[in-house]
Amino acid sequence: MLLRYLWIFTAFALGFLMVGMPHWALAYAEVQLPMSLSKPGLAAVAVMAFMLVVSRVSSARVAGSAMVIAPATAVMMRVLVDTNSDPTSHNLWPFEIVLTLFAATLFVLPGVLLATFLRRRLA
Repeated sequence: MLLRYLWIFTAFALGFLMVGMPHWALAYAEVQLPMSLSKPGLAAVAVMAFMLVVSRVSSARVAGSAMVIAPATAVMMRVLVDTNSDPTSHNLWPFEIVLTLFAATLFVLPGVLLATFLRRRLA
């Protein structure tokens, strides 16, 4: 049981870093959410959600939720760091989070649905 949580946490942390690191490297003026999110990072998040569900490590709901929240957490970290140095930046941060959640869902949902289908077919 503990090993399952470790796999989910590891996938979350990898997704957080794979989306976050390219996003954090951008200058504030270059950020245009959701277009500035790393497409390979979002694709990796989708693949990790797929693998968690197909391998029966996690349910589709848990894997999908964790992998959608990982990019949003990365964006929220950027908001926190940027507003610490300039409190007037990111005055529309709730919209940034919603756009990131939407973009991540568009990537993760097909992977989770495909994994759920395959898992049922293989059972």
